[in-house]
Amino acid sequence: MNFSYPNIAMFVMPEVVRDRDALHPLGACCRRFGDPIPEVKNLPATDVPEPYQTLLVHDDDMTPTLERIYGKPVHLNVLRQWGDNEVLGREVVIEAVQPGMVVVYGAIEICLQHFPGPAVTLIREGVRPLGGILEDFSISHSSHASQFFQASCTCRVEKIFPCPVGTILFGRKNQLRDAMGNVLADVVEMVPP
Repeated sequence: MNFSYPNIAMFVMPEVVRDRDALHPLGACCRRFGDPIPEVKNLPATDVPEPYQTLLVHDDDMTPTLERIYGKPVHLNVLRQWGDNEVLGREVVIEAVQPGMVVVYGAIEICLQHFPGPAVTLIREGVRPLGGILEDFSISHSSHASQFFQASCTCRVEKIFPCPVGTILFGRKNQLRDAMGNVLADVVEMVPP
């Protein structure tokens, strides 16, 4: 692994979140691998400053949003993975423009039972972002951003983003659901400073 990288509660009151599951699935990843969990402060969607507002405050998938903003396809880099035949968890970065330019860091838990077999195969390969796979297979779904936050960069995150420990980062929790309301994935996404 190379670390040389240079709706429900949009009105949540700002407060420091100490709940171990507030950043699920990123918190689960941190606990699993012994990393510090970033301390976050919830923000109302309207308080997320630009340019983070454009990147985070929407009910679209992150993959097409990033591809639209950067004008090029984005690439998935799986850092660590866990799970079983039903749920696949990953710590990931999404790179744009060129390999190594990290534009999103986060974690995702994907409920594999709600995907057709060929899509599960692609998901397990860990090459294409989930948003791209959903698009490729024309899987009808919706995106539900449920929490926006600012977080302090931890020693783990500083290896991924070019920023020192303590730097303020912005992010969101998002949930992808299929047309029947089944949860396809829970995601925490943070963008670099």
